Amino acid sequence: MQIINEILKQNNIKPKKYKKIKTATLIETENKKYIIKQNQKNIQNIYEYLKTRNFNYLPKILNKNEEYEITEYIEEYKIPQEQKIIDMIYLVSLLHNKTTHYKETTEDEYKELYEDINNNIEYLYGYYNDLITIIENKTYMSPCEYLIARNFTKILETLYYSKQELDNWYKIVKEKHKQRLVVLHNNLELDHFIENENKY
Repeated sequence: MQIINEILKQNNIKPKKYKKIKTATLIETENKKYIIKQNQKNIQNIYEYLKTRNFNYLPKILNKNEEYEITEYIEEYKIPQEQKIIDMIYLVSLLHNKTTHYKETTEDEYKELYEDINNNIEYLYGYYNDLITIIENKTYMSPCEYLIARNFTKILETLYYSKQELDNWYKIVKEKHKQRLVVLHNNLELDHFIENENKY
């Protein structure tokens, strides 16, 4: 808390009230509200990049401290959830549109990804086969064991389908030499989408 107070003092913010909201802290002053939270790795670089792409639909950062970031608190407008969902879809598609770019790639990169996922699928095949062997050798199954036994074929079907789709994907991409990249939100929830007066 001492570090936060020092950062607030440096930014001439005089707190009257603090409120913890998940990983962030809401700071209330006489006439304004702010959010302060620990910096995520490379988040400042992403913000700067988004500005160069004219994507400005994010809170304004008021400080550039290495440990914490302070943004103005944005009051959310109460709108129908269906409208909010449509707006969020539009905004995410805009984010992808403005940040799409391509980089040169090699077959080795795709092969490494393919082998990593393939090894995970094979591990799960072995894990569930060992598990069903243990369960079937029991005289009485527990409720969760019975549930696994009843749905074992579904588990195998899902893994088989995953393997087929992985193989199909690899056949398509292994001849490609360019990879499409975009900036992703990475934690997309309606709670993270705030409507305000700055409409797109």
